[in-house]
Amino acid sequence: MDMNKHMVQLFVAAAFTFLWCGGVAFSAPPAQDKGGKADSDFIAERVTACGQDFAVVRLLPDGFDTLSLPDKMQVYYLSEAALSGRDIWYDQNHRDALMIRRILEEILTHPEGTEPAVLNKIALYTKLFWINGGQYNGRTKAKFVPEFTPAELEAAALSAMRQRADFGVPSEESLKDLLGDLGRVIFDANYEPLSVCKDSKKDIVAESAHNYYAPGVTMKDLENFKEKYQLNSRVVKNGDVIKEDVYRVGGRYSRELERMAAKLEKAVEFVPATDENQKKTLELLIKFFKTGEAKDFEDYNIQWVKTRSNVDMILGFIESYKDPRGVKATFEGLVYYVDQEGTRLMNLLGEKVQYFEGRMPWDKKYCRSNFGSVPSANAVNVALGSGDSGTMPPIGVNLPNDEKLRQTYGSKSVSLSNVLKYYKKVSGEKAKKEFYLPEDRELMLKYGDRAEEVHTAIHEVIGHASGKIYVDDPDGHLKEFARTLEEARAELVALYFASDPALAEKGLFTREEVKKIGEAALKSYATGALTMLRRIDGDEIQDDHMRALQLIDTYLREKAGAFQVVEVNGKTYMKVTDPARMRIEVGELLSRLMEIKSNGDYDQARELVNKYAIKINTTWRDEAKARFKKLDIPPFSALLMPRFELVMDESGAIKDVAWKSDESFTAQELRLSGYSPELIGRALKPGNTKTTK
Repeated sequence: MDMNKHMVQLFVAAAFTFLWCGGVAFSAPPAQDKGGKADSDFIAERVTACGQDFAVVRLLPDGFDTLSLPDKMQVYYLSEAALSGRDIWYDQNHRDALMIRRILEEILTHPEGTEPAVLNKIALYTKLFWINGGQYNGRTKAKFVPEFTPAELEAAALSAMRQRADFGVPSEESLKDLLGDLGRVIFDANYEPLSVCKDSKKDIVAESAHNYYAPGVTMKDLENFKEKYQLNSRVVKNGDVIKEDVYRVGGRYSRELERMAAKLEKAVEFVPATDENQKKTLELLIKFFKTGEAKDFEDYNIQWVKTRSNVDMILGFIESYKDPRGVKATFEGLVYYVDQEGTRLMNLLGEKVQYFEGRMPWDKKYCRSNFGSVPSANAVNVALGSGDSGTMPPIGVNLPNDEKLRQTYGSKSVSLSNVLKYYKKVSGEKAKKEFYLPEDRELMLKYGDRAEEVHTAIHEVIGHASGKIYVDDPDGHLKEFARTLEEARAELVALYFASDPALAEKGLFTREEVKKIGEAALKSYATGALTMLRRIDGDEIQDDHMRALQLIDTYLREKAGAFQVVEVNGKTYMKVTDPARMRIEVGELLSRLMEIKSNGDYDQARELVNKYAIKINTTWRDEAKARFKKLDIPPFSALLMPRFELVMDESGAIKDVAWKSDESFTAQELRLSGYSPELIGRALKPGNTKTTK
């Protein structure tokens, strides 16, 4: 799509965007969160449609204005690089996602002639499409279908074409054919129902709708196929020949990666001369985008781990949660800078990592004896998220994922301060009052948020970095269960140490506060699996993070008896009767998971996950949904990112970088869709509309 044309359409759309809000209209947000604002002031809108319910919350770049100009310039160009790869995420989520998005956006920017009620349905579905990067819920992996009909979509598209909308096809008849080819993909809930299928009784590649593997590729095809480019390739099949379509300049996503590399080269120009490590890190990432070689990505990770810059990023093909095999990585971009006020806890944990390792509950042979240098651990504020970290970024990260690199060179951990802060704007205190027993509410209201912050920090800094490994590639041994087991292991480490006296050092908390935080963490976790159920429609969990929570909760409740299910006035609660005993049982399960990971025991991993992590109690699910509905709290939240602009002086020189948060969600997404017009155009190549897999 032509960039200039798309920007014209953007401003046309902005004029009537507020007619389409699924809930709260928000036209003029506060410039900064300086206190005194109600939580609801940061909720841009509510998108409720197609069986989905999302709050869209404004993320503000807290502390950005205090950065030096060189740091601001790095943020600006790193953000531009992250946005340049955004559409790769859509293409990875489904082979037709970019095409569908183009159709929807052309209709929204050429609305005349379409019935307002139909236009509203199309707008709501489009917002859900933007939030999730396609037609699948990013958390549950389940497909959602529109509330408009195929006939209504066709009529709206034809009306838009008559107003010179560009669908990439030459005639109305060809547009009808295109919509017909996409019919099952868009409207049939039973066709490719899951973006990621992790049912080990099925062909998890053939049954998953993502685009990491071309149509026709099966698990059997991959049994004896050795991938050279595990993270950054799409597996394709020509006849009986299986090969990799590599993500690199000159390969798949070439123009996007060229554009990203160019923006990174601009960022290098603003790295201070004294920060040679940051300069080298960016140069190595540029090299990897050009070559796609695993060795270059390894070199980049080694350099990135030892770089301690105020501005940093996670950019490229990193996490493999959305590949059922746990091999292929999704594009993501996170640009952030150190939160000077909030980083003390992370720093303390980094300094005490060997202390915690020596107190792990598992056999001493699984303890790491040397972490080398102090691990990098910071609280950070996110300036921008893109791709898989765009609308729903995590609240904490620990990288690299390569266990050999982690064991040899260490890791970096970040807790995303402002992400966690603005996510919390959605529920406030209502959920705590509803789902905790009366005797626990005071504790949770006072210490629940602190417990969550401590839990996240320990999970990332200590949890993922801990343990000694005895197999070369634990993920390769544990296969489709690796990510679930690793998330559960890190969660258990956090639960085990949330009440450790070491947290009281350096005046962060008093010893009494640490005790209360640890108790709140255990009670929060016991209740977490119940409240999580509001996000699930079926009776099985596909997401690795949700599976990890379910595994721990079910195991501790059913096998260890760590807490009880009680009913009060017809409502279900989880009651922790003995926190000290629960911590011991957490340690016992943690020891088992460490042994499984260290030895790569696939059979034990499969037994645990299949028995405890997948099936849910549907009665509890229905109750949780009803209780949240009564509270009017949406089950999902997405973030509306700020945008950054260069500020020039009279001579045309850059004097500052300003940020704004005055766009509607629709205006933001239409603006961002102009970053990669070539990829959208290539989505319409003949043969890409194939709807069988």
